[in-house]
Amino acid sequence: MVLEKDGWIRPAGRRRGEGAGKPSVEYELNPSAEPLLSSAYRPYLVALLSAMQDRLGQPQIEGLLRDTGRRLAAGIRPDGRPVDPAEAISVLEELGGSVVARKQAVGLRLEGSGCPIGDAVAVEPKACESLAALLSGLLGVEVRTACDHGGRPRCRFDVPPHGKTNTPGV
Repeated sequence: MVLEKDGWIRPAGRRRGEGAGKPSVEYELNPSAEPLLSSAYRPYLVALLSAMQDRLGQPQIEGLLRDTGRRLAAGIRPDGRPVDPAEAISVLEELGGSVVARKQAVGLRLEGSGCPIGDAVAVEPKACESLAALLSGLLGVEVRTACDHGGRPRCRFDVPPHGKTNTPGV
């Protein structure tokens, strides 16, 4: 069953009773899928960032955003081993980005056709720092933002050279 294979539902028991009722397995929503059904996360994040702006100074906000990115990286790679750029791009794409890597004179530029946290960036442009910190934590190098915040935000991150590069199209 596709819903079970994709992790949306899980078996919860067997149906008992008369007749040949199908399916005999009862299913329930997988608790790990519940957050995917909520539409509260985006507006909640935007309101939280707005409240942070009202109460905190810019240095504290930037520090919190970078810490958020580092925590995301640690959650993805608890062992802290660096990944190659292709794996880092996959992480951004799993978060909703569409990213390509382009060679630069020194290192790479990761360019998005949009921004997976565009609503947050519209409220607080420094929100990009959290994605740069995420990439820094994954790649093991200091990644810098070069994002376009005008109109529809677009991610751009400069990645310095580091070891092997296994990135399609580069």
